[in-house]
Amino acid sequence: MTPIAEVVAGLVSPLTKIVTQGQERKAAVEAADAKLAHAKLTGEQQLQFTQAEIEVLTKKNESSTWKDEVAMLTGLLPIYMVLLGSVLSAFGHPQFAEGTTQGLQQLQSMDIPIGEIAMLSIGAGLGIRLFRRR
Repeated sequence: MTPIAEVVAGLVSPLTKIVTQGQERKAAVEAADAKLAHAKLTGEQQLQFTQAEIEVLTKKNESSTWKDEVAMLTGLLPIYMVLLGSVLSAFGHPQFAEGTTQGLQQLQSMDIPIGEIAMLSIGAGLGIRLFRRR
């Protein structure tokens, strides 16, 4: 193989691997769905799945869980409270903004990295959304 061909092969092989994995994942989803549909029609009680089919079925069922969203909302709660306090203060209730400020000061005095927790929550939320779309 020539040096140029080696470079091109080195650049193309990761892309072909990604495409191949996507095709394998789609095939596993289709096979698992077909097995489930056949079992429903025939009333079959025992099914045998490959490891790939088990993984796609597990991921498919994880998309309907609520735990990730609760963790993200909890991490972003200080930001929500600041926004709510600001809006209520603008409508004539300054005590909410003052209470929010005091609450954030208390969290900071306990050395809780509010900004880092919020950024991690946002990153995790985006990662979850992007991963589920695959």
